[in-house]
Amino acid sequence: MTITIQSDSKHEVCIVAFDAQYHSDDVTAIDGARDALANEAVTAAPSRVVIDLTNTEYFGSAFVGLLFALLGRMKVIGGRVAACVSNEHCQEVLAVMQFDKVCPVFESRSEAVASVVG
Repeated sequence: MTITIQSDSKHEVCIVAFDAQYHSDDVTAIDGARDALANEAVTAAPSRVVIDLTNTEYFGSAFVGLLFALLGRMKVIGGRVAACVSNEHCQEVLAVMQFDKVCPVFESRSEAVASVVG
């Protein structure tokens, strides 16, 4: 699993992008992703983070747990989070886990960015 963290300086948003495969049984990857997300959540200024899963084809419930943890941290510091997911299977996983009830989920990065900026 590869995580790319980039700054959208035009909109002052931190973009955290994941690659195509995220295996929920990879404990090392989960821990690494959790640490990277936690660090970005508390250091992003202003506290706006977009989780970009548009290239992701698979993830499991452990990954969704990681996303819920990020939401909790961002709530504590008054930050804003949105996600973008284009894969239908991944959208279904987020819906079943009710992630979309607590975090806006969009099909494109530009929609997610607009959500945290606006």
